[in-house]
Amino acid sequence: MFLAGLFDWFGTEPPRAMDIAGAALLEAGSAHIKTIQETGGVILGLRPLEADAVVLPRYVDAPGSGPGVYDGSRWVGAATAEEMRELPTCEVWGYRMIQIKAQRRWQERQ
Repeated sequence: MFLAGLFDWFGTEPPRAMDIAGAALLEAGSAHIKTIQETGGVILGLRPLEADAVVLPRYVDAPGSGPGVYDGSRWVGAATAEEMRELPTCEVWGYRMIQIKAQRRWQERQ
């Protein structure tokens, strides 16, 4: 599993690092690595999130030993009762969910 993100970027060709510079993070969710293969995607390279001041969401997730708070993929600590009430729960995306979300965004722009 990895933390997948849908960015505010559209294009007819696969993006290069500078094509996605400044694109906003629209949504994030936990996805299986097979998501990339199932949607016809490939890993093209690396663009550090810090280069565009992208802040990963803070959320509650419950892998293994119970609810924990995460900043993106970094574990912060065990979730308090208040954090359980106030923070969103990390969505778990099926293989094609990011594709569905992107298509919906595209249709909204039309």
